[in-house]
Amino acid sequence: MSGSKRAARSLRALACDCGAAAIEFALIAPALVVLITGGYAIGYAIHATSSVHYALDETARALRLDPSLTSEALQDILQEKLKPLSKQAPTLSMTSTARDDGGNLVELIASYGVDIKIPMITTLTVERSDRLYVYTE
Repeated sequence: MSGSKRAARSLRALACDCGAAAIEFALIAPALVVLITGGYAIGYAIHATSSVHYALDETARALRLDPSLTSEALQDILQEKLKPLSKQAPTLSMTSTARDDGGNLVELIASYGVDIKIPMITTLTVERSDRLYVYTE
């Protein structure tokens, strides 16, 4: 094969764009996977936060209906509401303050951590606490 034919073949090979889409996809795919799974992880963290807030609402409602419930009983109610959600249950603290009108103002605080796992980047643990006040008579 002569030199001019080799040069012409090399130029045709450089001008060919066969497989360019596959190479572009291979370059973009990791970033796309990280964005999709990161979005899912953040969505799950928001769901977990909302679920803990709902469970704390239900716990406060139970306290309002039965003011004689202890802190341990309220912790059990909170854990029961969140059983399908997480491996780690929130910690519930209860503070009661007597009021002049004979009632009590009870403060319920649920403290918990939510893990946001983004593959190939990091795992973030976001510590949260929700607070509710319940008036009991």
